[in-house]
Amino acid sequence: MLDKAFLIKQIKKLEKNLFLDTSKEELLALQLWSTLCDDKDFLKKIKQCNNTPWPLPWWDNNLNSSYAIKNAPNQYGVLAIDGSQIYPDKHQGTNAFLINTGTAALWYGIPSHGNSKENDTVKRTYFNTTPYFFAEEQSGQETDTPNNTDVVNAKREELELRVGFDHFMMLKEWHPTLPLVLLLDGSLLFWHLESKEPRLKDYFFKKYCALLQKYYQEQIPLCSYLSLPKGKDIIHLLYAHLSNYGHTIENIKQIKSLNDAHIIGSFLPEDNYSTIFECRSSLALEYPKELQPHFIFINTVHELVRIEMPAYVVHNKDLFDVCCSVVLDQIHKGNGYPVALAEAHEQAVITGSDRDFFYQILENFSIQEKHHKVLSQKALKKKIMTI
Repeated sequence: MLDKAFLIKQIKKLEKNLFLDTSKEELLALQLWSTLCDDKDFLKKIKQCNNTPWPLPWWDNNLNSSYAIKNAPNQYGVLAIDGSQIYPDKHQGTNAFLINTGTAALWYGIPSHGNSKENDTVKRTYFNTTPYFFAEEQSGQETDTPNNTDVVNAKREELELRVGFDHFMMLKEWHPTLPLVLLLDGSLLFWHLESKEPRLKDYFFKKYCALLQKYYQEQIPLCSYLSLPKGKDIIHLLYAHLSNYGHTIENIKQIKSLNDAHIIGSFLPEDNYSTIFECRSSLALEYPKELQPHFIFINTVHELVRIEMPAYVVHNKDLFDVCCSVVLDQIHKGNGYPVALAEAHEQAVITGSDRDFFYQILENFSIQEKHHKVLSQKALKKKIMTI
């Protein structure tokens, strides 16, 4: 049980560490940014720089350019996918795990009909939740890696991409003449694989790219949404300048507490998107060229968000424009967060009672099949509390 009074005392003692004053760092960073924006050769210097420890993005046009986002089409659809999971729990005596995907599709501007029966056939919403159960043998055969959080997270990402594609192809038939945008939560840059063992990384990276290739072949308007981004891709450009392009790295300490939002948020107007940036990390360069992740920032009034898209979307003006306009419209309709993503999250979420049900079902099957499922003493103690 939490000692609330004691916690308040501790927070009060350390409150000065909770809210850091970065005004001096921001002032320096913005001065540097202005200098870089005026340097016509800066992109050339970045492209020639190969000895910095940070990935440096590339871009077209001016660093500080901004572009007004067009109004969303009067009629459009948006499909959002999210996922959640129950990780393997050694205390429950099983290596099984569960991934739950949530799907939400919404259409706007579809006219209603006077006849109630006819109106019932007009499809404007679609919601789906699908649980995927994995036992030790299934995951072990695929990756030859023990069940752990890395495998579960990687598998969830794969399922979200697979479910997104399958549902897009199905739902596109509902209103084939209307644009339908597919929206994911999180990054298209699969950074979670970078630090993993090569066998795991290679297996899932190939899976992801194979699925994204299907999106490319169908020219699906795909984008991913990152709320309150804490990335430092733009800050890395300042690092490059401060460190003399990697030669005096200690100089970056002056602005190390800042992130991209401090820079982009200083000049990007409301309902505008930034210059398009191309990810150039070692992982990003492993993607097929047409799938390589790009990103923009959008000032939504509520917050600065980062939107990531594969290269084929960025290089197709129609796909790019509809992604930007639909995302912004969804944010405004959702008072700060895309409606479809919020609905997909509600479909995907696994509650505490869901988790209890999952383990109870496993226990029931264990008894039914006369298998001896060994619970840890910790798990047993949580079930039966004694004094």
